[in-house]
Amino acid sequence: MSDLATPTVGRWAPHLARRARGQAKEAILAAAAERFAAAGFAATTIGDIATAAQVGKGTVYQHWPAKEDLLLECCLAHLRQAQQRVEAAAGGGAAEGDPSTALRRVVAEALEAAAGGDGAQQRLFTDLQQALAERPEQLADARARLRELYAAWEGVVAFVHRSGVARGVFRKLPGEAAVPRLFTALVDGFAWQRAFRHDADPAKAADELAALFVATLTA
Repeated sequence: MSDLATPTVGRWAPHLARRARGQAKEAILAAAAERFAAAGFAATTIGDIATAAQVGKGTVYQHWPAKEDLLLECCLAHLRQAQQRVEAAAGGGAAEGDPSTALRRVVAEALEAAAGGDGAQQRLFTDLQQALAERPEQLADARARLRELYAAWEGVVAFVHRSGVARGVFRKLPGEAAVPRLFTALVDGFAWQRAFRHDADPAKAADELAALFVATLTA
């Protein structure tokens, strides 16, 4: 049989043969997050993402009509994964048994997640702000969706803090929102600092800052 008779799907268009439909969305999201973090939003094309995900460009557009929508989804996915890590850090009865240890673990986990390891993930959020700067409605919607996830983070911290207050471990600050707001400010500040400074051991830096946060609340 000649080469001309050989089926071309998978040979000339490998992306059509390598991704099952159910796997496409997950592959696109992972490829987009990697490309956006590495090259930036402006320098990354839908074609780049499609190639990296081994799908056609049309498949990308089926899930996300615009590149900005895909960038937002990357940011949301990153925060969802971080939320799972934060909840796991507070789980297993840690809050009931040792609020100080639980809060330190939660804050350290959130700091590491927000910084994105080498800080590359922070680029996603910076690019999102810039990409939607002239699209006020989309920017407002993006902020609302991001705030929902931030609220979930804050809810975990508030729960652990209340548990510690009830046991006399932590002192109560004025206002219900005081501790969650301080936590969010700490996480955001640490994430931004990672873009301009280099810590030899980012995990150690996160743990030290988490310990300081806990110390300020200790009764």
